[in-house]
Amino acid sequence: MDHARFSRLLEQAHAGQAIILAKASKPYARLIFAEKLMTAPGYNEDFFLWTQQQAALLRQGQWSTLDAANLAEEIESMGKSDRRSLASHLITLLLHRLKWDYQPTRRGTSWRLSIRNARREIGLILDDSPSLRRQLPDLIETAYATARRDAAEETGLPLATFPECCPFAIERLLDDTQPDTFAPPNTKSTTPA
Repeated sequence: MDHARFSRLLEQAHAGQAIILAKASKPYARLIFAEKLMTAPGYNEDFFLWTQQQAALLRQGQWSTLDAANLAEEIESMGKSDRRSLASHLITLLLHRLKWDYQPTRRGTSWRLSIRNARREIGLILDDSPSLRRQLPDLIETAYATARRDAAEETGLPLATFPECCPFAIERLLDDTQPDTFAPPNTKSTTPA
C-alpha cells in the first residue's frame, strides 16, 4: 500500500467512514485491520484495537491524532511492569535459594528448576532493560525481605534462621553457570561450593 492510499484511508476514517485495511506491504505490514480508525472504541472500550490504532498513527507521524495522555501512561506502565516482573522473579529466586540452602534434605528437581527459571527470566528482563541493573541492589534488598518471610512460612523454620540481610552476592545469585547448591556462610552443605 502506498502512502497516498494510506492517507486517503485515514481521511475516510476521520470522516467517520468504516474502513478495513488488509495486510499491507512492508511499511504497514503490522497493520492488519482498522475499522472506523478514528471513531472506533477507544482506550477504555477496546484496549487491543486502541494499541493497533496508536501504532499505526505513530508509524505515519500523525502526532496530533495520537491519544497522547493514555499513550504516555501506557509507556510508563510498561517500564513499571518490567520492574515489577523483575522483583517477582527475584523473590522466587531468593525464596528457592533459601529453601535449597536451609532444607538440604528436601532439595529436588522442582526447586532447582525454579532457581534456573527465575535466573533465566531475570536475565531476559535485564537484557531488554539494562538500566534496571542499577536498581538490582535495592530490588534485591526488598525482594529478600519478602522471600525471607515466605521461606520461614513455607519451611516452618523460625524467621531468625534466615539472615536478616541477603547473604548472596548479586553476581553469584544471578550467574546461571554457578551451581545451585552452594550454601551461604555458616550453613553446612552436602555439596561442594
